[in-house]
Amino acid sequence: MLGLGTNIIKANLYNTLEYTSANFDGTDDFFTVPDNDALSFSNDPGFGISMWLNLNDGVNHGILQKGEEYKLHIESNGRIHWMVTDDSENKLRKKLSSIGAFAFNEWVHLNLEFGIISAAPRVSIYINSIEELGVSTSESGFVAPENTSADLLIGKASTSLTATFGTPNLVMNGNMANLCIYLGSLTSAEKSRVYSAGPDGNFTNEANNIVSAYYPLISDINTIPASNTTLDGSAASGQEPTFTTI
Repeated sequence: MLGLGTNIIKANLYNTLEYTSANFDGTDDFFTVPDNDALSFSNDPGFGISMWLNLNDGVNHGILQKGEEYKLHIESNGRIHWMVTDDSENKLRKKLSSIGAFAFNEWVHLNLEFGIISAAPRVSIYINSIEELGVSTSESGFVAPENTSADLLIGKASTSLTATFGTPNLVMNGNMANLCIYLGSLTSAEKSRVYSAGPDGNFTNEANNIVSAYYPLISDINTIPASNTTLDGSAASGQEPTFTTI
């Protein structure tokens, strides 16, 4: 018998409740966060990105990209593309989820991480706090991510699968809430706590990470709870996204 603590029950609950979030119309909506060194990372301790998404089906989605450092997009078939680049070597660490892994038209939590695992750089995808095995590609010659001068784009990414990501040309169609970029990685218990808090739960500093940027996406992208930190002097701007309750 399924209990209230199962992912299935939680997913159904999140799908029926209403949350205030940023809505991207799939045409020209995206946020821009000015370049900041706090958004660029090294192999050790690595970094992670936590977010809640409720995406419309039938289209490809550009979720975020920071130049030729890291990017995320989700195909209409549910496959998740999470990539980290060594720009100077033109090499990728790439993780693709299994086809159909992402569920559309309901709230889904994604946690994306990069760091040293068993003495080697590794990219990881967690869906609703459970690791998605999928397919990983670690190109020979990868050394470490670069610190580029590119802005962080939220709601837009390139469709390119190469290490030179190209011009972002894929936009998001759906809603995003509680976006957090953090230094380090989360333990299994920490991932579970973040997921259990739901789309409107605060992301707070945990033992194994330091928050680099936190955007609840409640009514303004720059609204930050007092208990969290954000980038100094890097207020984000929106091209069109609206804040809505769904």
